[in-house]
Amino acid sequence: MKRPSVIPWILVIVTVATFGRIVGNEFSGWDDPSTIFQNRRIVSPSLENVIYYWTNSEGGLYVPVTYTLWSAIAAVSQVDDGAGHVTLNPWAFHAVSVALHVLNVLVAYEILRLLIEHEGAAMFGALLFAVHPMQMETVAWTSGAKDLLGGLFSLVAIWQYVLYAKQTGASKKHFAFAASAMIVAMLSKPSAVTVPLIAGAVDLLVLRRSRKRVYATILPLLLLTIPFIIIGRNVQTTPHVTDAPPWTRPLVALDALGFYAYKLVWPATLGIIYGRTPDAILKTNQIYFTWTIPVALFAIGYALRKKWPALLTGESIFFFAVLPVLGLTPFMFQVHSTVADHYVYVAMLGIALIAASVIRSKRSRSVYAIASIVIVLLSARSIVQAGTWHDSITLAAHAIEVDPDSATAHSNLGVALAEANRMAEAIAQLETAVKIDGNNRDAQARLAQAYLQVGRYHEAYDHAQAAVDLIQSSPSNTIESANRARLIRDRALQGLFAQERTKKVATTQSNRP
Repeated sequence: MKRPSVIPWILVIVTVATFGRIVGNEFSGWDDPSTIFQNRRIVSPSLENVIYYWTNSEGGLYVPVTYTLWSAIAAVSQVDDGAGHVTLNPWAFHAVSVALHVLNVLVAYEILRLLIEHEGAAMFGALLFAVHPMQMETVAWTSGAKDLLGGLFSLVAIWQYVLYAKQTGASKKHFAFAASAMIVAMLSKPSAVTVPLIAGAVDLLVLRRSRKRVYATILPLLLLTIPFIIIGRNVQTTPHVTDAPPWTRPLVALDALGFYAYKLVWPATLGIIYGRTPDAILKTNQIYFTWTIPVALFAIGYALRKKWPALLTGESIFFFAVLPVLGLTPFMFQVHSTVADHYVYVAMLGIALIAASVIRSKRSRSVYAIASIVIVLLSARSIVQAGTWHDSITLAAHAIEVDPDSATAHSNLGVALAEANRMAEAIAQLETAVKIDGNNRDAQARLAQAYLQVGRYHEAYDHAQAAVDLIQSSPSNTIESANRARLIRDRALQGLFAQERTKKVATTQSNRP
């Protein structure tokens, strides 16, 4: 009787040891307020609110499975602050994120074991998937649970597809399971529409089934993605993204791939905003050179596709996984950057496959020793990276270190400092944000609010009015944001009137004999 493998336990222990510290983190100010802890439908979960997310998009995304998960966590993590207000315990959300990541690592291991056919090599590949610092954003960011959940069902779909394709006289239950998992993945994160392309690349290059059989297998899966592609394009608007000329978009996409290649090898400076917008990189000459890196890597992979199929397969997995967010078509986050760490979460499976295949082909004690050292170093770097997610102030300050010219990063730090009642520092950061980008309506409104809090009503009025003007002229004008800016403006005006009345009373009293 075969002894049970200890490898899954090794994967669980190393993953929890690397990411466990984030369970004690607070919520961040990076999307978490609007998506979770200040979202009234999540703070007060109910069946009605869950149904809302199944019938409506939110924030440019249709991700009802993710919101259902958040509602379930909120239902068991509510905390009464003693003043009659209900808040949410961030630890519960972080614990679920870590658990999801552990499950993803185990599924990645199963995929690699099937493709590499060597447990030790598959283990090191799965460890790379688990502890690489670029995975930290997805796990530590509470709002990143959509990537974890979408990633889990995407990986399960790929795993079941491989089981189906590898079996002679394959049972259709694996294919049905793959299709079902893919649907849930797309309801968790729209980028899962690329799962059929990833599965097809694995099938053609590693399993080496005939093209006819591969195309016949992935066609039904591709058809399932069509409704989700249509929904995704309809609900996600990009009014604030500078639309790059069509001929430059392949350069933008290749620049993003080159950036990822660099960060995968040297993940020393990672952040939530890199400032690599299409407009920013097109103003530099580097875009005309960065494309050579991914092109050269794919050329090498293609040349070695018969001797070393895992290289081209891994590159293809990575490419297809990030395809929706390469900038070939505009998407919302491009207002900040085309690239982001959480975009590579599933794509890391491709890098894990390449690493596992190298270890399998070079099996020796020295190779295992080197692989172990690499994993330890990456894990240590990830543990350090986890500290930057401790709270909103820490995260925003780190974002400024990575991209000092980001108005959004300065604005986020200003808000976090204001919430900590450090108003002088908050105003300084918000003033910097407006100086960098005077057309940033959120920064204008936040600065107006900060001025209002300290009684600087003239400045509050001016910046609130600027925010109102920007919102009214925006194609994505929302009633809620406009009303919020108007409320700040009106309160500033009331403050000015009150100051004038106080001055008049003081003047009258001083003139009395």
